[in-house]
Amino acid sequence: MAEFTNSNSADSNNESPLNNSTTENLSEENIETDYNNNGEQENIANLVNEDNQQLNNEQQNANNQIGPDHYTQLYEDNPNNPFYKCKIDTLNYDTDEEENDNYLRVLVVWNYEFNYDYFHLNNNKVFITKNQSFHSILNEISSLRNSGNSHTTGIIEKINNSMNFKVNDNIHLYLIVYYDNAKCNIDFYGIFNQELDEDKVLKNIIDEKVYGDNGKIAHSIYITSTGGNGFLLIHNCLTIE
Repeated sequence: MAEFTNSNSADSNNESPLNNSTTENLSEENIETDYNNNGEQENIANLVNEDNQQLNNEQQNANNQIGPDHYTQLYEDNPNNPFYKCKIDTLNYDTDEEENDNYLRVLVVWNYEFNYDYFHLNNNKVFITKNQSFHSILNEISSLRNSGNSHTTGIIEKINNSMNFKVNDNIHLYLIVYYDNAKCNIDFYGIFNQELDEDKVLKNIIDEKVYGDNGKIAHSIYITSTGGNGFLLIHNCLTIE
């Protein structure tokens, strides 16, 4: 037993350098293997990140092509396009400083939301004079229409003063609100010196077959929806400025 043990001991001593070398090699292999595994994991993570980044870029490009309002046909100037009336054109309106009683100017500003039957009248006024308020609202409408980055817009209508209205006269303003396939839009209907017969005016608008086959009149500017009707005729009493 002693010789067997000594022999093993001697063999162990003789092989000690080899064992140390083998251990070092195994350690190096283990280290290299661990490094390779980590590298593979990092490569996989990088590939996943690259794929995600590519998807994000593709989505961003798609969004840029669609535009902020998500209705590509809004930009097609074609009367057969179902979104033709949804397009908000830039406002090219020049006015001078000359004042007379020959024309009335109706300015209307409202909020809207795409894909919702929602609107909110911010401002509506009728002018003969070109005072500071007129220029302020006109500049606001021009800025909103020309920037295209807001859910607020407006219109200006210049009409003949055929009824010879004067400053401070009380008038009845009628506006048509309707859903134009993408949002609530507003058209100017008319200015009168007295309230219109509701049944007759609704029938006339329906017979025109432009805004739908049903509607109702609203005497409040605080209504924010057509309520599922084809159109809403807003009646507002104003004083000419």
